[in-house]
Amino acid sequence: MQRNTHGNGPDGPRRIPPADVDDALQFTPLSSVVPFAADSLPLPILRPTGASHTFSDPAERAQARLTLDSLNTQADADPNSRFVGKYLGEIASYLNSEELTEYRFKSPVGSKKGTNANQHDDSEDSSFDILQHPNIGKFGEMVLNRTNPHYRTGPPSNIPIRPKSNTPIQQQYERLQTPAQPSRPMPPQTPSHRPPQAPSFAIEIPTPVKNGLPKTPEIRIDAPRQDTPSSQAKAAIIIPAPPPKFDPSQYVSHVELDLHMRKSKPVGSATSKTTIDQRAKADAHVHSLEALIENIFEAEDNLQPDTSGRTIDKGSKFWVQHTMDSESPCLAAAVQLKLENTIHRVIGVGRFSQIPMDDLIRIQKLCEATLKTAEETPVKLDEDLASDESSVEAWLSRISMVDNGLKTAKTVLRIMVGGREEKQIYNEDILQGILTMLKSLLDDCVNPLIEMRPSEKPAVFKCASSHKKILGGILHEITNVFGLLSLLIASEDIPETAVTTMEFLAKDIIFIDNAVNEKDSALGSQKVERFRVAAMDILAKIFARYEDQRTFIFDEILTSLEKLPVNRQSARQFKLVEGGKNIQLVSALMITLVQTSATYNPPKSSRSIDVVGEDGELTYNGDRKSRDANMDYEFDESNPQKAIDKLSSLCGNLQDTARANAKYLVHYLVQRAMRSTKTGDAPYRHLMDIFTEDFLAVLQSPEWPGADLLLEQILRSMLNIVDGDKQPAPAKTMALDLLGLMGSAICDINVHMKSYYTNKESLDNLDTHMANITENYFSNQSKTEDVIDWESPHRWTAEYLAEQNIQDESLQSSLGYFLVTWGTKICHAYDTLNDDELQEENAVALSLTAYHLSKMMTDPNWAADDDFDPSMVSTLQVRQAYTLSVMHNVFCKSFEQIVARLLRAIDSDQATTRSKGLKSIMQLLQKDPSILNRPNVLRFFKSKAQDQSPLVRDSVIDLLGKCMTLRPDLEAELYEHIKLGITDVAVGVRKRAMKLCKDIYLRTDEEGIRISIAKALMTRIKDHDATVSELARKTFEEIWIAPLYPYVEDANGAEMPPKAKQMVNERLSIMIKVIHSTGGDRTLDTYTLSILQNLIQSLLAKDVKNLDANLRVCKAMVKSMFDDLLDRQGDAEKTERQNTLQALAVFARANAKLFAPEQSVIIIYRFALPALGAAQSTFLEKVQQSLLRCLSRITAKELHEVVQCLWTINGVLKNIDRLVRATISCIKIIHACKPPLDEKNINKLIRTMNILGLIGKECDFEDDQEKFDELRGPLNWKGGSIAKLIAGTILPFTASQQPFAVRKRALESLGDVCQTHAPLFLEARVLAAYDAVFSEGNMELEDLVLSGFKGFLFLEERRSEISAEEAENEKKEPTGRLEVAAYANTNDGVSTSIAQKYLKDIIRIALATTDMHAMTAVEVIGSISRQGLVHPKECIPTLVALQTSTNQSIATMSFTELRTLHNKHETIAERCYLDGLRQCFSYQLNILKDPTGATTQPYSSKLRPMYDIVKTSRKARKKFLSVLTSAITFEPAKFELDSTPSHLELTRFVIENLAFFEYSTLDELMQVVHSIERSVASMGMPVAHSIETDIFMIGKEEGTLVDPAQLKLLSTQAAILLLIWETRSILRKMYGLNPQNKKAGKNAGKDAATKAPTKVPFVTGAPLCDAIKLILDRVGTEDGMMEQCRSFVDIMNIDHDLKLIGEDDDDPDAPPEAETPEGSDEEADPSTKIQTPSKNARKRKAPATPHKDRGGGGNTRKKQPAKPRQKKARFD
Repeated sequence: MQRNTHGNGPDGPRRIPPADVDDALQFTPLSSVVPFAADSLPLPILRPTGASHTFSDPAERAQARLTLDSLNTQADADPNSRFVGKYLGEIASYLNSEELTEYRFKSPVGSKKGTNANQHDDSEDSSFDILQHPNIGKFGEMVLNRTNPHYRTGPPSNIPIRPKSNTPIQQQYERLQTPAQPSRPMPPQTPSHRPPQAPSFAIEIPTPVKNGLPKTPEIRIDAPRQDTPSSQAKAAIIIPAPPPKFDPSQYVSHVELDLHMRKSKPVGSATSKTTIDQRAKADAHVHSLEALIENIFEAEDNLQPDTSGRTIDKGSKFWVQHTMDSESPCLAAAVQLKLENTIHRVIGVGRFSQIPMDDLIRIQKLCEATLKTAEETPVKLDEDLASDESSVEAWLSRISMVDNGLKTAKTVLRIMVGGREEKQIYNEDILQGILTMLKSLLDDCVNPLIEMRPSEKPAVFKCASSHKKILGGILHEITNVFGLLSLLIASEDIPETAVTTMEFLAKDIIFIDNAVNEKDSALGSQKVERFRVAAMDILAKIFARYEDQRTFIFDEILTSLEKLPVNRQSARQFKLVEGGKNIQLVSALMITLVQTSATYNPPKSSRSIDVVGEDGELTYNGDRKSRDANMDYEFDESNPQKAIDKLSSLCGNLQDTARANAKYLVHYLVQRAMRSTKTGDAPYRHLMDIFTEDFLAVLQSPEWPGADLLLEQILRSMLNIVDGDKQPAPAKTMALDLLGLMGSAICDINVHMKSYYTNKESLDNLDTHMANITENYFSNQSKTEDVIDWESPHRWTAEYLAEQNIQDESLQSSLGYFLVTWGTKICHAYDTLNDDELQEENAVALSLTAYHLSKMMTDPNWAADDDFDPSMVSTLQVRQAYTLSVMHNVFCKSFEQIVARLLRAIDSDQATTRSKGLKSIMQLLQKDPSILNRPNVLRFFKSKAQDQSPLVRDSVIDLLGKCMTLRPDLEAELYEHIKLGITDVAVGVRKRAMKLCKDIYLRTDEEGIRISIAKALMTRIKDHDATVSELARKTFEEIWIAPLYPYVEDANGAEMPPKAKQMVNERLSIMIKVIHSTGGDRTLDTYTLSILQNLIQSLLAKDVKNLDANLRVCKAMVKSMFDDLLDRQGDAEKTERQNTLQALAVFARANAKLFAPEQSVIIIYRFALPALGAAQSTFLEKVQQSLLRCLSRITAKELHEVVQCLWTINGVLKNIDRLVRATISCIKIIHACKPPLDEKNINKLIRTMNILGLIGKECDFEDDQEKFDELRGPLNWKGGSIAKLIAGTILPFTASQQPFAVRKRALESLGDVCQTHAPLFLEARVLAAYDAVFSEGNMELEDLVLSGFKGFLFLEERRSEISAEEAENEKKEPTGRLEVAAYANTNDGVSTSIAQKYLKDIIRIALATTDMHAMTAVEVIGSISRQGLVHPKECIPTLVALQTSTNQSIATMSFTELRTLHNKHETIAERCYLDGLRQCFSYQLNILKDPTGATTQPYSSKLRPMYDIVKTSRKARKKFLSVLTSAITFEPAKFELDSTPSHLELTRFVIENLAFFEYSTLDELMQVVHSIERSVASMGMPVAHSIETDIFMIGKEEGTLVDPAQLKLLSTQAAILLLIWETRSILRKMYGLNPQNKKAGKNAGKDAATKAPTKVPFVTGAPLCDAIKLILDRVGTEDGMMEQCRSFVDIMNIDHDLKLIGEDDDDPDAPPEAETPEGSDEEADPSTKIQTPSKNARKRKAPATPHKDRGGGGNTRKKQPAKPRQKKARFD
């Protein structure tokens, strides 16, 4: 219905309804001007009424009683529980509030206080009476004890009484005060009479009628019901019913007032309806300010010359003492403080307009002097001042003057922000003076003190800290001034100079470096942070009000980012109001600025300030005309497009502006971050991470909706970087890092929302609605309208922000931005509707939502006319609702794109990209393991475990380990891939794999998995990298030893519990199975046993931390193995017993102290018996007799241990006769064996020689020679050395005529004797026997000889180590030292002779095979090398070759020895590089049958170990690379085609190594590239010329035939040069070396010697391998050789990288002179010219190559005359 705006109703003219409260005020008795109209609204009437009830029905009452009973029960059980404390705190906070209404009651009957009006409240007595009530309950008692409600008893004597008046309005007022029914008079208040109930009340609003008589039909709203009988009177609010002829069209709906009432504060606050008491309070504030101003002016007048002498004492309290005699006195600080507070209160009650303008201007003029004085006061604190107490006192007095200036500034600014219309109070000079004072104070004092740390200027910092309270007060005042400046910026247009000054002040403060903790801050870190927040608010207000300043503010912020700390703790000090972790202040500022960009600002009116709140905060309500125009806009259901268009016009530009600003910020950050690294000087790379983390931290906070847009822009930038083919590796690394970070945050949101409503016990209507939306979202069935319609989570979030904005104005930008984004979604959803959908209800619903949203945006006071109550939505529900809205935004919906990019990055050709992609995927998996359920994801991960890059392999192993942690069911499937990493070539990969395998071992119960892991870990005990070896030892300690610490027997010998025995047996079982899992290979068994022995020894070393515990565990293992031997007595268990004995032998060799006397048996004797004393002689004699009796029956494998045990027992018993008799018996038996020998005698001879050789090795009879005298006759022995006697007995059987088995045993026994009697090695007969063996070349016999050498050399090394230890740790007799020295000198001569005589044979054997024979030879070479028995150059080439062996043991040992030699003799080693290269190539070609220089899958050079050794020295690296590059050069004229090995094969070996080295520095890489280019340039010219003349017959007569030999020769040379050139090309491509960059190698900069080269993406070594195969295949056929020659000449003639340099140019990298070839066909025909992209591409000065179809015969085209070559070609 059209509203009548002219006031003509059906009954005639009527008054237009008032538009707002101000208009309606004149029709009320509260108006200061008495209205004479009869239809004025009367005051509400308070009168008694009937009973009302608190509860609407008994069920509600019962429910309330249950809650109270529950609280009482909980309070009785646990008064300190959180449940009780929560409710008790809330109730007590409400009852103790100062804003709570103070009730006045009549004095109760029997009151002891009397009825005096001034008598105070008697809470204690009343509370005591109440506590006596039987139903009060424990919780009620706690409430009474905790609270002190405000009430008074007695008659209310202090209520002001309105004087009577005869005015009509007053008479009407008095008439209306009379109730409709006379109430009963109140009984007198006496002790004997207590009224049964306090009188109830009702508020009755009479309705004005035409005849002026009020009608009072009542609409009763019951007040809360009291638990009293219904017959008693109760309180109710009586609202009159509308008149009978009520016409709603005659009234205006004031929606903003409804909203204002709905959101009003409690009674007594500034937003409540003004009461009489509040008017009195406001009057009092105004009177107080007027009185204060009057006193100040009077004091000023008294300072005039004619009155100052008379009033100086009276007015002195108003002034600063030392300024009273000046022309411009300064008001005292206390006066300024009181004045500013009083003005603030007057502004708060809305009465500031009553203060005369002249008074305010005079106050401002009085303040100018103080501001000027403060501005000129120096406050800088330096070290000289801080060290002088008197200077400090003077400085403090100046600080007090500045403090007064700040308080004065607050007064002046408070006047300016009071909302006055007069221009005079907005004095620009005063404002500029305030800013000048602030700048001086901040620059000289505050900012330096904030940035100062205790270590910088200790004296200054100590002085400032001692006066922290004073300086903190100054900082607090500055913060308050900043707050007032923010209000001024928001409400008034200030000069541009002032705006600029405030911008720079705020910017400097925002980027100031605040201390992390209080002790490092001179002013207090918390106060400084509040100070920075105030500065940020100023900048945000300027940004919001002055659009022309926005770009400048953005630029200033971005260019200052490098000042920010990159340490996360010091960077994040901005505390979020909503809780959670802190973020950067700059992050909060960025989000605020982006939000402000999208906040709707109505057109500015002449005056921006409409409402001033109680606290002085200014609220901008927009232009009334625009608001009224908006109010005229009504929703038209028939035209839904109208509302959409209105909303689109509001939101479109705002959303685009915010998006553009966010894009600008992100683009700047990303571009700067791409050009820096985390370890570089520029902090942007690190800051990029911090900013992203901050935005993610507030992503689910409705207070920061702009974070979503910034994250969306970051996401877009990162996706573009990842998709860009030409992006550098650091940029892609950063992008993948951030994608993983953002994807992880999205995973967090998804996982949280999936589980939140499932785990919640009860759901209300809102929760149910959001749960449905969430379920639809994850099932891809969500509808747009469910999220953005009027009754959606967006509405709940918007209402929450609107509610919070009333309390916190800083959320205005949050609300504005959220509404704009909501509106944009609505417009987009409407635009996507088709024609049919536009006719449905959804379109109308979207249009209605658009209408409501437009109202909400343009009018802050608008409220929807529905039943929605924001208070019914909890804060948690709001945050859930906002999270739902965020999930439907672009950022969260891009999760699939993030996953796709990360998976794609894993398959990149760039190693760093693959590695970073894997690590980013790992972040996502930790949040959402369900990603593993996607098809082929896990298989894709496993395929990368064999990647060629160690960086990628390391990341894959780490990822697979995380997968097993998240999904334990994948353990059996993935552990094999992790185990392979234990043997990886990269140290880092090995370490990570070992750590993960340890976790798997401890976690799994599968014995097979444990054995497999233990075997793999065992190989790392002797790793050539010390850190890996140590990690392996610690790993075994943690998996085998440490778990038994709590169970093993203690020092008192307590028995192990059954659980411990079981654990010990499990570990022993695995240990034994590891030892015997080599398939019976004796070499591998021996190697495994030696590793296990080394492991046990390392666990029991003296420097081990847990030595005692380890010793107890090992003893427990030994005991368990003996128990097992006793239990296994059957024949079927013979193998198990042997395995157990072998394990016992390992423990015995490692440490004999592990065995008890009763545990000594056979093989254990050798190591356990030395620990026994003479007290066990009887036992030892029995053992000796038993061993001697079975000496001939013991197997050869155990015989060695038995002989050692016998000699050990002899050392204790001193009974050598039995051993002497056994030795004599063996000698006689051997002498009795004469040829020919049958099989029986052969076996007897072999066994006897074995016994005799071991006796000769282990026993020393030299002091008992007389006991062998019985041999003088039968053997014709003339006496002398017994060892020589034994050797002489064995020697005849080493002859070649002897049976092979006998000869083998004789050589082995001879070696045994010579090992401990070294001079025998130099006996002529012994040397002759060894020479015969080496001349024959039998590998088995040679291995026996080498075994003897090895035993002797190892004993010598051990003797040297023992001597060194004894010299260091023990004091020995001088004679003993001389004896050892003499003995050592004799043995040294023997070892040197052996090394020099047989080294060539030893090297030959080592290089002949890769089996156990070669291993023995390598061990001998290693010992010779370690002892320095030969010149290092004799061993280095061999070791270089052997470290490339396929036998890992040989390779590892050779690498270790070569590294030791190289470190000791680097200069000598450098001279051996070339010989080592040739030796290595020969070894690979002839022995390993693999002439390639690198392995594939992954690509790795075979000389990589050698390169790793030379990496430690830059000089050695350059020398080594120089040797390699020079090895491939040749002289074309002297080239021999039939050389062995062929130069072509050698070249292939070298260039493949060069191609796949992991170069340490760019300098080395450039050295290789330039050396190759120079080689091709020098060798290529004559080869190309020979090919042209001898193969293509250029310049020769037609029909001349090609010489096949010459063709083969030249094609081979061309093949070599092509191989070299392909290597050069692939190196440039792999490392991105631009050939156009002149002098790239020489002038690469100072970083070239230290900077590591970076590989480019999509370039691998595969093209080089393909090219090598093609080139080598061509050499085999005539057509192929012709094609080879043609390809080479093409490269030499026309190549993009060819340059011509002068022969006299010393710089090989100098650019060539420009020269054009003459006489070529290409020059004559422009259409045939090859267009090259390089401006430096040149053609060699020679005719073109014949076409392919002309074959190798003569050329029909005559050669054009060419000029003599003046220049030579080179490649760059």
